Amino acid sequence: MESERRNNVLIAGGSGEIGTMLSAYLIERGYNVSILSRSVRKVREGIKIFNWNPAKGIIDEGSLKNQDYIINLSGVGIADKLWTKSRKKEILESRLNSLNLLEKTLQKLGVKPDKIISVSAVGYYGNRPFEVLNEENGAGGGYLADVCTNWEQAAHKLNAFTTSLIVLRIGVVISPGMGFVRRIAQLFRFGVNIIPGNGKQYMPWIGAKDLIRIFEYLMKNSTKTNIYNAVSSHANSILDIQEQIADYYRRKLLKIHVPAFLLRALTGSLSQVFLNNQHVKPAKLIDEGFDFREYSIRDALQNN
Repeated sequence: MESERRNNVLIAGGSGEIGTMLSAYLIERGYNVSILSRSVRKVREGIKIFNWNPAKGIIDEGSLKNQDYIINLSGVGIADKLWTKSRKKEILESRLNSLNLLEKTLQKLGVKPDKIISVSAVGYYGNRPFEVLNEENGAGGGYLADVCTNWEQAAHKLNAFTTSLIVLRIGVVISPGMGFVRRIAQLFRFGVNIIPGNGKQYMPWIGAKDLIRIFEYLMKNSTKTNIYNAVSSHANSILDIQEQIADYYRRKLLKIHVPAFLLRALTGSLSQVFLNNQHVKPAKLIDEGFDFREYSIRDALQNN
């Protein structure tokens, strides 16, 4: 019976872009994948879908039984909408509710998966223009840092219900048609490349395929820590990132810089997503010898 286990994976928030890619990858690698979704009507080949609704405290308890790994990706998009008071509340609660529900249900059932991986974000470090940051650095200031701090504190409560808990601080995910790249490419239709501020601020990023491989690496290997930065080993400014995206799409664009003060006036505190300067290193993954394969933005775009 033991040989039949070790490959059961439950992905909370598995219906999003990263969850969809991760599910497909793990199935190809021979894992038995289940996801938690608010809609059990969704049909995904080779995937069992369990119902949950963290906001209402609803979960199919059978989803947590006989799982070797739980990966928590839950949370509404950070940059999908302007940060109104209600949106800020939704961003935080969508993360805390899912973790609190997992904690409560694991405790009730008395089950203990081998590993739980819960995502966070490099927003944890705040705006730190004069530092090179690694996993040993503490939290910065600002709304994003506060969200990530509360998010991680909720995740650490799961320590009692697993052999190994890992928090993964993820940078901007780079892949054609996904998230940040999709939004940038949409502007190209108007012949412009809109650069936030002077464009010199570092924006930590990770290629989608490297990110998916990091998840499996952390699942299968004995890890030395419970905090990892999931970012590229090569740092880039946001200007460099956007120019490489433009080159990938072979577009000659009018480059327009939006001054920081104007961006703040137009988008409010959401502007920190684009203006924060964070030179973040994946120090723990480098120390452990993880094989990064997407060294440049172009690598990440071509490989996905």
